[in-house]
Amino acid sequence: MTALSAAARRIVRNKKSLAYDEYVVATAAVIYQGALCVIGVDNRIQPATKIGAHRFVGMAEANATGNTAGTVKCVVSWDYEVKLAAAAGLTADFVTASVVVEDDNTVTADGAVTATLSIQVGEYVATASTGQVWVKLRPGNFLAHEVAV
Repeated sequence: MTALSAAARRIVRNKKSLAYDEYVVATAAVIYQGALCVIGVDNRIQPATKIGAHRFVGMAEANATGNTAGTVKCVVSWDYEVKLAAAAGLTADFVTASVVVEDDNTVTADGAVTATLSIQVGEYVATASTGQVWVKLRPGNFLAHEVAV
């Protein structure tokens, strides 16, 4: 799949424990509604990518473009299940396993990332359809970690 270039309307379920928070958006970062978001060492969020020392924080609830003053904020949410695009190779064999960022629109199997870091997004709950999976978004206890390459 490819990174978002416009807002994405996501299908979600099991929202009883939904949580959310507001973060400052990184300078010049363009975040689209429905994007998977990460926070960097500057404590600002940006669209998720599979490289860098970042931590997954949730899914964007609105569009936002960061500025240098740090006055633009974006609400992100987590702790519910969402239907996301799945990278090739993420099969039903991985159900209950951790999934990681491929880009701000796509997840893949932990360990399948070619970068030195993989950023965990949550748990693969079920296959939704070809190329799509249900993922329980879980930031906080899922931190960026090194993967052997």
